[in-house]
Amino acid sequence: MRDKDFSKISKNFLDLLCETFWNYYLWERIREFINSKSETANFIDERYKEFFVPVLFALQDKYMLLLANLLDSEKENKDKKVISIYELLLFVGENDRKIIDLKLEKLNEEKKKLSKWRNKYIAHKDYTLWIKGYNDFTKKYHLNFTDLYNMMLILWEVYDDIIYIVDKNPWNDFSDIKDSYEVWFNKLINDIKYFIPVNEDEIIKIISDKIIKEEFNHT
Repeated sequence: MRDKDFSKISKNFLDLLCETFWNYYLWERIREFINSKSETANFIDERYKEFFVPVLFALQDKYMLLLANLLDSEKENKDKKVISIYELLLFVGENDRKIIDLKLEKLNEEKKKLSKWRNKYIAHKDYTLWIKGYNDFTKKYHLNFTDLYNMMLILWEVYDDIIYIVDKNPWNDFSDIKDSYEVWFNKLINDIKYFIPVNEDEIIKIISDKIIKEEFNHT
């Protein structure tokens, strides 16, 4: 029964961890693409800004929300069980857990800030902050996205440690998942470049090519 519980919880945790990384990866790559200032990127940024700006904020908020949930401890959720790294640690012996706890302790400061963002801004709009404004809040609980990315990497590392300790079967395919996301995103960008002309000359060329092709097919 214990093995079945661990298998189910670890699978659910991995699914959420992959979803967390997917949100971060899309946010980072779209932001990099828009900021690249290529012809296609400038065209999209100018023409579809009203679409991409909310998308970027949604991905950012979802990433922070998922990351905060995966780092929830039992003490913070006394009334309900949550799928978090601390739930998985219940299956780890005391000696092995000491090593993992040292890794997780590095996240304590960022974790506290992240919980504040989730509870007072992302998941719920704190009434007092909403009325008075968020300037002081953002200064006090400022988060660097490089730090948030590193938090996720530590979660991958700890997850792999736990799988190895409990199942003697390390799961360390983070790079494979990242590569698969990269392939998908590159296809998306190539499709965008193909379907969205970036200037009038290109529009004329596409229309001309289409007319020539249709005339050729009729002769």
